[in-house]
Amino acid sequence: MIDKVGAVKIGCNIHDWMSGIILVLPSRHFAVTDSSGHFALDDLPAGTYTLVAWHVRSKLKPDDTAQSVQVGAEVANVTFKLPLAPPRPRPAMHGNRADP
Repeated sequence: MIDKVGAVKIGCNIHDWMSGIILVLPSRHFAVTDSSGHFALDDLPAGTYTLVAWHVRSKLKPDDTAQSVQVGAEVANVTFKLPLAPPRPRPAMHGNRADP
């Protein structure tokens, strides 16, 4: 069980190019953006919430993106702008394995 909030990076001991990330969140309320970068958090009780954004290549820590939002009868709009690092190069693939 992972009991610490944050991004947990995992990798393959045999194939260096195989990796994944498990994002452990402090709340059951979360959203994943669509292809346009939009998201919605539905069925939140009225109140004040702190929203944060995370991206695998973000140069900012999630806490540095925190925005307070008031949820009520009106739709609340929030915009996040994350500076991203360039994508990491991946090795060329041939069949089911990476080039040596």
